[in-house]
Amino acid sequence: MNLSKFQHRLNIFTQEGEFPHCSHSDCESLFVFSANIMVSLFVSFLFFSFFKKSGSLTLNRISVICKNICARRETNVQLKCSYDNIHTKTAFWFSEKQSTNWRRNNEPEDLTLDSDYSGRVEQIIGKYEAELTISDVRERDSGEYQLMFVENVVKHLSSAAVSLTATDLQVRMNPASTDQRDQKVKLTCETSCDLTSRPQNYYWKKKGQYVEDLGHSRSIEVSPEAADSYSCFLIEDLKNSSSPVCISKSGCWDVTYTSRRVCALVGSTVDISCTYSLPSGHTVNKTFWHYPSGDFKDMREEHQFAGRVEYVGNKLRIKELKISDSGEYLFRIITDLNQYSGSPGGNLTVTDAQMKIIPSVVSERQEVTLICSTKCTLNYKHTYIWYKNGRQVTDGFTKDNKLYLDSVSDEELHQYSCAVEDPVDSTAFSHYTVTLLVFLPQFLIIAALWM
Repeated sequence: MNLSKFQHRLNIFTQEGEFPHCSHSDCESLFVFSANIMVSLFVSFLFFSFFKKSGSLTLNRISVICKNICARRETNVQLKCSYDNIHTKTAFWFSEKQSTNWRRNNEPEDLTLDSDYSGRVEQIIGKYEAELTISDVRERDSGEYQLMFVENVVKHLSSAAVSLTATDLQVRMNPASTDQRDQKVKLTCETSCDLTSRPQNYYWKKKGQYVEDLGHSRSIEVSPEAADSYSCFLIEDLKNSSSPVCISKSGCWDVTYTSRRVCALVGSTVDISCTYSLPSGHTVNKTFWHYPSGDFKDMREEHQFAGRVEYVGNKLRIKELKISDSGEYLFRIITDLNQYSGSPGGNLTVTDAQMKIIPSVVSERQEVTLICSTKCTLNYKHTYIWYKNGRQVTDGFTKDNKLYLDSVSDEELHQYSCAVEDPVDSTAFSHYTVTLLVFLPQFLIIAALWM
């Protein structure tokens, strides 16, 4: 059947499905041929429509071997999965619990772009092993982490995931009450799961100070004469100790910081809070905050904080934050009988906004994702606001800290910038934002713009 004959027969095709000017065999072959073309066109449409987005996810999983992890909070942890030599061009880690931060809930996104992990994750993808490092592990990091392999825009899930459990060191006291004066108390250092890196030795603090005489065992016994506060820690991190337990009936010295690590934006206001306790019979004369240096100077007297520091009860408030404000802050109590500083203190990291572009090299009409990130993970959910050529973006899809551009053009100079809004004070923005100047397809220039 030649093309002209086929075109003629299409012209005489009627709504009733009849071919009045063809033989039965020719009409039958024409119908089958036409149906095949329609099916092929439909499948091709679906194929290219789907791949125009972020790629298809196959049911073909890549076999991997992973090991579950139990790690202490505020430490660094490595998650690993091994596999046979793979030929995929790229791969990334993701966590299903972060799906609310994805553009589409059923399309996993690279964990390194997630605002809940800003400045805390790094990944290495090798031929036989993939590794994800999470720094300063938080309790909310607990969950499953999985790999996504990408080959020619086709995505393959890993066959297994790594389960991470974040735990704290805790001291269990036996008996739980210290009512009996002459009875020894057994203290045991515990975690809610078995640490993957099992410690060889445990170390103990008394009244916040390391005491070598207490030994290196997981459990110690304390006599009533040595009544005080005790905490345990592991040698690789002297500051990351358990919360103290008090075995003195008259009470103990203690300062507990609401958050040991605080990440805040340049130009914003931050609060570092704590609670404290002290032995009975003491009268508090003064409380204040200071640097960990030995002179115990009240922060309100520090020149660099002039007019920017105030105390609200036990709370330290610093306004108009600067990068140089990053550091450790301790709360000190002075009574009529003694004085005490809670160590380790609260650690503050001040960050500005940064921008990343995916992919790093952009061609015309390509999908682009802009990511507004920070050097550390902000303590609270912030609002990210995007601007294009000085005006707030209305033609792109935004989700969490990401701006998705379905198609970019080189017809004009595109200037994108992001600003991060403080959740406590809606009028306070980061004074410093990053602007992306895009010359497509030739250049990508990243610059900084003061807002």
